[in-house]
Amino acid sequence: MNLNAPIGSLYSELVEHCGGTKEPVGKAISGGPMMGFALPSLDAAMTKGSSGLVLFNDKAAKSLAEHACLRCARCVDICPHEPFTLDDCQCREIQGPGYGRESRTE
Repeated sequence: MNLNAPIGSLYSELVEHCGGTKEPVGKAISGGPMMGFALPSLDAAMTKGSSGLVLFNDKAAKSLAEHACLRCARCVDICPHEPFTLDDCQCREIQGPGYGRESRTE
C-alpha cells in the first residue's frame, strides 16, 4: 500500500492506518531490505528520506539473523573444503560451522 504522509508521522500510526499487523513485529526496516536500516521500534518518526517500511514477524526476524549469507562468493577463496561451491553452504548449515575443515591440505 502506498501512502503520502507528512514528515514526522510515526511508523506505528501508518501501520495502524493500513490495518495493523496480524502478528507482533519482530523487526522493522525503514527503506528497503537491501539499503534500509533497522528501526528500534515503530514509534520512530518518518524523515524526509523515508521511502518504505518492511516488517518481519518474530520467526522471520530470527531467520534473517541465522542466514547472513548474501551469496557474494567471497568465502570460496578461503574455505578449506575443496572443491567448494555456494551449494556447500547448505551442507555447512546442516553439519555445523566445522564442516569441511578435516579436508584442509596445508
